[in-house]
Amino acid sequence: MNNLSSSPTTPLLAVERLAVDYGLKGVSLPAIRDVTFELHSGKAVALVGESGSGKTTTAMAIAGLLSPNAAVSGGEVRYRGNRIPIDDDAAMRPHRWRETSVIFQGAMNALNPVQRVINQIAEPCRLKLGMSRKAATERAMELLELVGISVERGAAYPHELSGGMRQRVMIAMALACHPSLVIGDEPTTALDVITQAQILKLLAELRSRLNLALILITHDLSVVAESCDRVMIMYAGRIVEPPAAFSGKTEVHSRSSPHFWASTAEF
Repeated sequence: MNNLSSSPTTPLLAVERLAVDYGLKGVSLPAIRDVTFELHSGKAVALVGESGSGKTTTAMAIAGLLSPNAAVSGGEVRYRGNRIPIDDDAAMRPHRWRETSVIFQGAMNALNPVQRVINQIAEPCRLKLGMSRKAATERAMELLELVGISVERGAAYPHELSGGMRQRVMIAMALACHPSLVIGDEPTTALDVITQAQILKLLAELRSRLNLALILITHDLSVVAESCDRVMIMYAGRIVEPPAAFSGKTEVHSRSSPHFWASTAEF
């Protein structure tokens, strides 16, 4: 998948004092500041915070997918100990999909409405892994089965699938090139409670089976309790509580009560 050097103790991902600014009418506005954390293979960390706190900006910066009016103004991101060029779109292309992939929020908006889903899953296999059309299609069929969708449904267009199935297609696309890190940008948004539970269970199973590292962006603490090993609280573009491990009970830090504990049953 990749040949970056690393030692057993090196984290898969290390984010160090990351800062991003947005340009608006000639003015540079700070979006996130001093974001620092580490993530090891097979582990999941949640970024939790209110809307506008900087969760998605942090994730998109890590993936090198910031909008054109955004720029990395400080810090760095290391993958297996090696700095990755998150501020250079062309240089980031070899890293996307193969090392880091994204499950975008709102599958109906993220999927191409005029392409069959099996072709959309196969596309990154052809472009990033150099597979033939036949091999990429076979890989897409395997991924559909992996996420619990029958191969026959691969011929459907996005609007012909339910919200939960579309989200499963997005997960299949994210796994297409065997990445080690997957970023889920509120992947259960707009889904009903039962479908949310199914998607979260699927993510947990895939993380265990494939030894994936996961960054999960959410504002729903019940999602955090079921899916993640650690949680970070973001507020006004900063991590106001550092990554805290879950141990038996779900440890949730807040700005007003840094030692608040709650069992998962209370969410």
